[in-house]
Amino acid sequence: MLLCMRTTLDIQDQLLIQAKKKAAETHQTLTGFIEDALRLFFEHQQKAKAAKPFKIRTFKGGGPARVDVNNTVALLDFLDEEEYVSHRRQHPDQRIPGKPTKA
Repeated sequence: MLLCMRTTLDIQDQLLIQAKKKAAETHQTLTGFIEDALRLFFEHQQKAKAAKPFKIRTFKGGGPARVDVNNTVALLDFLDEEEYVSHRRQHPDQRIPGKPTKA
């Protein structure tokens, strides 16, 4: 025996209009459309909870740290310098604005 419960919901006008349009497009009743939407929502919630935890892979460094990663300014300066050095290796003739050239 199928049990159904009648209830009243307050739904924003625009949301209800969208739901009615989508229900009509898919040849469903508004009730059927809302039931399907709720089922999908709860299935998604269960899958999200069941997802495997993310594992961070770490690697041992080959020497002392060249920059303090807790110091944002130092880290950004280091990354800028690494980018500059990499660019200079690839394009030794090209001058980068704002960076001094070796004399």
